[in-house]
Amino acid sequence: MSNPIAYDRNVPYNGLPLLPPPDDEIVTIEILQGVNKANKALAELKGLSKKLPNQSMLVNTITLREAKASSEIENIFTTDDELYRELSGDDTSLKGNAKEVLRYRQALWDGFKRIKSTGQFDLELMINMYREIKKVTDGIRPPQTETTIQKRGSGTLVGTVVYTPPREKR
Repeated sequence: MSNPIAYDRNVPYNGLPLLPPPDDEIVTIEILQGVNKANKALAELKGLSKKLPNQSMLVNTITLREAKASSEIENIFTTDDELYRELSGDDTSLKGNAKEVLRYRQALWDGFKRIKSTGQFDLELMINMYREIKKVTDGIRPPQTETTIQKRGSGTLVGTVVYTPPREKR
C-alpha cells in the first residue's frame, strides 16, 4: 500500500492534477476490456428493453435510483416508497429529502436533454443543474471565499477543521 499524502487540513491542497487526465494514463487494456464488457451488457439490455410495454419506465427507474444513491453521499436519505409517493404529486407538494432527490432526477434529465441538443458538457450546464437541484440562483463560490469543512454536532471537537478545499491560485 502506498503512503498517504501528508497534508495540513487547515491549508488548501492545490496540488490536484488537472482534469481530464492524459489519454495515455487512462486508456489501458483493462479499461478497454471493461468498455467492451459494458458495451455487451448495454446491447443485451437494449434487446431486452424492447420487450417492455413502456421503455420509459426502465429509464425513469434508473435515473431515480441514481438520484437517490447520489443524494445519500450528502446524507440525504429517503425510501423508495417516499420517492414513488412524492413522484405522483406536483412539485409544490414535495417535502423533505424526497423533494431534493426528485429535483436531482429532474436536473439529470435537463442536463441530458441539453447535452443531446448542444453536444456540450460545460461549466454552465453544471451550474444550471446545481441551481435546479437546490432551487437557488448562486453559482460557483467566489475565489475570496474561505470555505472549510468543519466538524458538526456536539463535544470538544465541534468546529475543528476536517478539510480545506483547494483554492484558486492567486
